[in-house]
Amino acid sequence: LIVLLPPASNLIQIILNAQIVNCALLPVELVLMLLLINRRRVMGRYRNRLGMNVVAWTVTAVAAVLSLFLLARQVWTTLHPA
Repeated sequence: LIVLLPPASNLIQIILNAQIVNCALLPVELVLMLLLINRRRVMGRYRNRLGMNVVAWTVTAVAAVLSLFLLARQVWTTLHPA
């Protein structure tokens, strides 16, 4: 994928915006992946066990909270510049 940018584009802001989108999508991707991994019809005998589910859902919850915090902080600093 090649994207052409105008010469006056702010590359730092483009990188930050890409990270904001990544931050917002990561928890959704993790939840969907965990739901898929836990389906016996899809994974058969390789689906997650209880211990792995506890770890995976804990990591997903922490990632979601951190993502929401970073997203809120970025929105706040965008709306209220110093």
